[in-house]
Amino acid sequence: MKNAQSPQPQEKQSRRSSVLTTDEVAGTSFRSAFAPCIVVSLDIRWGLSGQSPELVSKLGAASIRGFQGDTLNKHSLLANCF
Repeated sequence: MKNAQSPQPQEKQSRRSSVLTTDEVAGTSFRSAFAPCIVVSLDIRWGLSGQSPELVSKLGAASIRGFQGDTLNKHSLLANCF
């Protein structure tokens, strides 16, 4: 049985993709990114429907940690969520 505190594979992937984006953006001299877009879609026309708010919040938090790191410093990328 997995520890409740250990990140799930989706959370690890969300964080890793944000870390990769941070590395890419770092080469542009921008210090912020308009990401992630955290949304729970309620209409099938808007994309994936029926996502749980709990999962979306966990993935969003993991993504923000990927962008900003564990501590903000001069090398961090500020995530601007919308």
